[in-house]
Amino acid sequence: MRKFFNLAAVAGTLAASAVFGAAVAQEPKSIKVGYAISLSGPQAAGAMLTTVPNYRLWVDDVNKAGGLMLKKYNKRIPLELVEVDDRSDNQDMVRQVERMMSVDKLPIVLSPWGTGPNLQVAPTFAKFGYPQIMGTAGSDKLEDFVQKFPTMFWFLSKPGEQIKALVDMLAEQKGKGKISDAVAVFVVQHPFGVEYSSSLKPALAGAGFKVVYETSYTLGVADLSAQINAAKAAKPDTLIAISYPPDTFMITEQSIANASRRRCGSWVSAPLSPTTRASSATRSTASSASAASTRTRPA
Repeated sequence: MRKFFNLAAVAGTLAASAVFGAAVAQEPKSIKVGYAISLSGPQAAGAMLTTVPNYRLWVDDVNKAGGLMLKKYNKRIPLELVEVDDRSDNQDMVRQVERMMSVDKLPIVLSPWGTGPNLQVAPTFAKFGYPQIMGTAGSDKLEDFVQKFPTMFWFLSKPGEQIKALVDMLAEQKGKGKISDAVAVFVVQHPFGVEYSSSLKPALAGAGFKVVYETSYTLGVADLSAQINAAKAAKPDTLIAISYPPDTFMITEQSIANASRRRCGSWVSAPLSPTTRASSATRSTASSASAASTRTRPA
């Protein structure tokens, strides 16, 4: 059974997790909130766009309100952030998380960024009974993972469901004659890309689309202009990029720089944080969301 929670439920889950484990003998001066996440390395761009700002914002908001209310003491206790850089090394991330839980015994440990890191650390969260609340992980096997690791809480819908919505929308545009059946596809070489691309090609074929150009790229790549030019030569009307937010901006900006004008550009990307959305408002050349974002262009 899949589990769905709204933001109020998240706050409730975190508040409850603040007091699980060994009983505190006396009133704590602070409640430690920890996480190991990529602050450097190839995964850092995604983490710093989609996850870290939200964690820091939550701690800041709670502390501005006086702290987290603990009924045991009938007062608010401030949160203390314990932030560890895993250097984009998932094995190191797992070690750091296990230390937080088994040695430091932090009352709250938040999940890392991304599908791959979250799947890799899931056994550790389940082993120590910590809720693993994931806002940046997706899989078509949600039920299987929850059955195996009951402490997992997923917030994104299945990749297959998101892909279907995207392809249905494109099929509608094709039916109206606004785009042709020619599609170019860019996919990041990461578990996120694997999960989403496995549903994409069958869905496109089923809707009568033809993939005229396809490429994959490594996480953290700084230049895709050669691939963009190759895609341009194939003359697709639609480009679909299964990408992380930094890649989404880069692909769009480099497409414009290379005068690669498509009738429709679509991205399936990890979600942007509210703070990032605000700071990126002027960057209207790209769109990034947990589902597909589409912009139609004149022929």
